[in-house]
Amino acid sequence: ASKKKANLAFMLIADMKADGISPTVRHYNACLHCCKFKTAKIVLNDMLDESKKDIPKPDLISFNTVINAAAESGRKEDALSILRSISSRHGIKPDQFTYNSCISALSHGETAEAMALKKEMEENGIFPSIHTYKSILKSCAIKGNSELAMLLLNDMEKWNIKACNHCMNFTIQACSVNENKKSAKMLIDKLRCEGR
Repeated sequence: ASKKKANLAFMLIADMKADGISPTVRHYNACLHCCKFKTAKIVLNDMLDESKKDIPKPDLISFNTVINAAAESGRKEDALSILRSISSRHGIKPDQFTYNSCISALSHGETAEAMALKKEMEENGIFPSIHTYKSILKSCAIKGNSELAMLLLNDMEKWNIKACNHCMNFTIQACSVNENKKSAKMLIDKLRCEGR
């Protein structure tokens, strides 16, 4: 289904050009949204190619869409590489979505890298969101890092972010893997008191 959508989107771009209409970056971003990572990366490279004057230059949404496609494909190195190139080579400031997509790509146990990105985003004046925490807590659950998971729950309160059920469940899993039964029981009791 995704491939059909991408093909249709590119056919529409070709039709626009044939009719003398110049597609904008918004049109290309819609195409990128339909693509899997491999195709999205090719389109992004075309948008960056200075010799292709008929193709608009990418904006932050373009980069974010390709980073998200990389994250969804499990290509964390590609997601991080694009993040690093956004500001250093293209002069575009990453936003919360950019960082959250990269942190999501690291949610399979790369807790230290995910925490480093969270710190970087905060240093750049970008507030973490529930998605930031959910991805890092998922990584904590996989690694059994209950200490960090509990610290993250406390950190969420600092940002006035209410822990969703996923965050609580990932923290309980981290406590269970690490045999931190006291903390796990405390969290379960808290959920029951809140009626969750």
